[in-house]
Amino acid sequence: METWRAGIRFTQDLGRGGPVINALVASAILLDELRAVASYAGPGKLPEAQREELYAAVKAMPEDGFDWGVSWGVETAMGEEWLGKLRGTDDPGAYYKRIGMPVPKGVPPSQQDVENYSEFMLAAQEALREPPEKVKPLLKDLESRQHKLSQVLQLQTAGLAPVRCNEARGKVAEAREHLLQALSAK
Repeated sequence: METWRAGIRFTQDLGRGGPVINALVASAILLDELRAVASYAGPGKLPEAQREELYAAVKAMPEDGFDWGVSWGVETAMGEEWLGKLRGTDDPGAYYKRIGMPVPKGVPPSQQDVENYSEFMLAAQEALREPPEKVKPLLKDLESRQHKLSQVLQLQTAGLAPVRCNEARGKVAEAREHLLQALSAK
């Protein structure tokens, strides 16, 4: 049981304070942890004291594992820093040339591009603090807005799919609820 709790704590630490990729990796690991615990936590499989302790630990964690908005905030700051560097350099296309990629349209990004990026990222950050089911329509709108960003901003946000993050959140919430039911069954 201590190993399960440590695994759950580890995933929460991994998902806290890093970029979006950390949250996605953490949610995949957490999902495996929750499912594994649920398969061993049915009635009669654990002593009552351990079931109660594990139930309290799982009940105390956020429905979707951790605050996904924090990861989006970190990602926003990193992106704003990168866009600022592109705006402030003498040869903003040098990075793209160095990696063998054509310089995207919108390099260097305009101040309006940076503001559009920040607005999109902050909207995603706030949305991902709402319950997974409640936020689905808003995320569809955000996905549509993402496709309308300038080319350089689309590259900046290419790996960031608010809908995919919300799906991961929903799976964690579902597995958490399933585990809580297994732990409370007599």
